Amino acid sequence: MELRDLEYFRVAVSHGHIGRAARTLQLTQPALSKSIARLETAVGAKLLERTPRGVALTQVGRAMLARAAHIHSAVDGALREARDLSAGAAGHLRLGTGPTAGEHLLPLVCAQLLRDSPGLSIQVVVGLSDVLLAALERGELDLIFGSFPEPRVAGMNYEALGDDELTVFAGRRHPLARARRLELRQLTGVRWALPNATVTSRRTLQYLLQTHHLPAPDVALESNSTQVLLAAVAASNMVGYLPKAAVQGSGVMRQLALVDVEALRVERSLGVISRPGAYLPPVAARPRGSCRRKLTKSRVAAKPRPCTFGLVPW
Repeated sequence: MELRDLEYFRVAVSHGHIGRAARTLQLTQPALSKSIARLETAVGAKLLERTPRGVALTQVGRAMLARAAHIHSAVDGALREARDLSAGAAGHLRLGTGPTAGEHLLPLVCAQLLRDSPGLSIQVVVGLSDVLLAALERGELDLIFGSFPEPRVAGMNYEALGDDELTVFAGRRHPLARARRLELRQLTGVRWALPNATVTSRRTLQYLLQTHHLPAPDVALESNSTQVLLAAVAASNMVGYLPKAAVQGSGVMRQLALVDVEALRVERSLGVISRPGAYLPPVAARPRGSCRRKLTKSRVAAKPRPCTFGLVPW
């Protein structure tokens, strides 16, 4: 068996078809079949079964695939570490995050990292938590920033960086902006600009309204772009609900006002996730310090309630 046999096996499984996998690998179909047969001989069991549509994993094949992914990640990490050491370079950092942090927090962190380490290159992947965690497990990401309760990251390293708070906000000319403090029922009838339905802040809002026996939010605008939501609220009579740091750090903050609704002030613990034993570039510790400083500036004196919704970062 050769190390490349494991990689060829992974590609064949991902395509579910020997012919398509062979074209991707730029191999002949017999050469790929021979590689998989060599791996099956080493294992002593069939890994793939032929089907009318291509190939399917056997029970042994499923176990082997999980091992192959870890081996591939370990080899990739070793190669990256060797390249960084030999070149004396800062390396390549792969960061995953949710939509809100990707627009208001990580750009500042990345800018500081690039100033400190001119040889560094950074890749930022914005997505939902399940997709990001799967990429981290496969070794395709180094770190994930987001709001993740620890039960969601079993088997991963989790480091808390600080707290952020979900808050209601409106345009400065909105009638609600002039109120010092509002009761939750006073938001009945307002129209909302909110993230997509799977995002934590929206799920939290819906849950809190429901627990207070109030109607679901009347969503006038839905977007996965924080900047779109902030600008839309600033220019209209809609109301928004996002992390306070995102609102305060936006380019339209002068046109916005935070609306104090005690029942909706929700604290979230933000942190960074990494995979145990995975290679991290030397600069991997720096984004953590930058995020801590950014989050510390956005804290408020009042103690909000904790958040237990962690399906999507930010």
